[in-house]
Amino acid sequence: MSPLLQRRDSLREPRSVVLQCVEVVLRHNDALQHTGGIISSFLGPPPNLPLAEACSYGSIDLLDWIWESSCTSAEDRSSSWTLCNYLRSDTHYAQWQFAEALEVAGTRNDVTVVEWLLEHNNGSQISEYIVDAVVAKGHLDVLKIFLAYQIEAGMVDWGYSIVTAMENGHSEVVRWMHKNIGGGVHVHNLIAMALDIGDMDLAQFLMPRGGCLLDYACPGKNVYMIEWMFDCGYLRRSETHTVSAIQSLAEVGNLELLQKVIQLVPELPIDSSIWIRCWGFALKIAFMRCNFPTIRCLVEHRMGYLICNCYCKVLADLTWLAARKGHIELLQYVYNLGIPNAFKDVSIWVGAVSNGKLETVKWLLERKLYPPSDEESNVIDEAAKYGRLEILQFFHGLNTVMTMDEDAPESRLTIQVNKLWAKSHAIDLAAAHGHLAVIQWLHMHRKEGCTANAMDGAATYGHLHVVQWLQENRDEGCTTVAMDAAASNGHMSILQYLQINRSEGCSASIMDGPAKKRRPEYAKMAP
Repeated sequence: MSPLLQRRDSLREPRSVVLQCVEVVLRHNDALQHTGGIISSFLGPPPNLPLAEACSYGSIDLLDWIWESSCTSAEDRSSSWTLCNYLRSDTHYAQWQFAEALEVAGTRNDVTVVEWLLEHNNGSQISEYIVDAVVAKGHLDVLKIFLAYQIEAGMVDWGYSIVTAMENGHSEVVRWMHKNIGGGVHVHNLIAMALDIGDMDLAQFLMPRGGCLLDYACPGKNVYMIEWMFDCGYLRRSETHTVSAIQSLAEVGNLELLQKVIQLVPELPIDSSIWIRCWGFALKIAFMRCNFPTIRCLVEHRMGYLICNCYCKVLADLTWLAARKGHIELLQYVYNLGIPNAFKDVSIWVGAVSNGKLETVKWLLERKLYPPSDEESNVIDEAAKYGRLEILQFFHGLNTVMTMDEDAPESRLTIQVNKLWAKSHAIDLAAAHGHLAVIQWLHMHRKEGCTANAMDGAATYGHLHVVQWLQENRDEGCTTVAMDAAASNGHMSILQYLQINRSEGCSASIMDGPAKKRRPEYAKMAP
């Protein structure tokens, strides 16, 4: 008979629990020794102490006391409040408490308490959640008790907990579960996971007889695995693994191995889409980190040159990354490659201006890399939108003729500054984004002015200080959109200011709609 069944049989003879404090008091009164259990039972366990919390103390005597103090039916419940009224008489409460208690004891690796709980459990299932929690801690002794319980009661949901063991690095638990449980996960996936985390011994243990580890491997970011696959010639057999390895090596920055693997690139890839995607991603990572050696390795290879020349979106993304980070050296490198259309996309300008990279803006202009003529307003508008005052001041200071090199008169470039400004909506955009300093500077130094959209935008996005300044210093005013949007967005102070200082008012419908329901005080402001 198993230990669990033996102890369960012993429970048929109830044992009277005597509290230590009661035992001490009665120690010198032989005539009252037999009353210890009765007195302890009368005192009872703490009424608000749930079984799960009691398990955290690791005391079997405490658990026995709670158990023996608990009534077995609703009719036997005490008139006073105590959780002991429900532990053995309410099936749902009992199942919930046993589950909570088993998780507490299991994650504490308290084998004795776990055994006690399973002995007193009425055949409830051990859920996957509990198994997973124990597996995550790597408590193999508790899992062995669960297996013994499964053999007797058949009520353990192991789920995919073997994956949890793998993810938490408990290789001993993985080995035991694979041998005794199975885990419900295909061995192929387990081997791949073991290889991914670099546990070669575990992968070998899981390997079916006659198999090859490399058939299960994925390069990932594991440099050791990539080097192993390269050395044994496996990468030559798998185009997918080769391109994946190139992407991974670019991410980890292992230039030496990257230069070796890149020589395996076929002249005509079977699946060009995967090469474009992975090579492009590798280039983006290198550009983001301004990793020149890796960039040169990828760009100057025939595959990189093909991608940069034939796929404009990839190249546009790369130059945008360099421009927004202000990597002028990197931009110069791409410029020197002489790739057509490398700087034609307006996103390069947007990236530089929106991030306040003035030196990048100057570099672009010096090389006549102007933004597309039909989108020139983006330059001014983006600067105003993001509050880049220094860039606006730079464009304001440009003459119609700007000298790139005083010693080379033939290298003069021109830019239609007035046309650039005329197409912009600088104050309107600066107002909507709350950039008062930009608005004030534009008001003092430029003549393009603004529209009612300026105050409308400031009111919409809650910029009261901008609304006040525009009211006091500009004449464009606003429309009913200002109060409507302020009401919809909950900007009460702006509503009050506009009601006092402006005459446009608001739409009647806005005070009868959702805004009024959210804020009853709006009703007082209805026209």
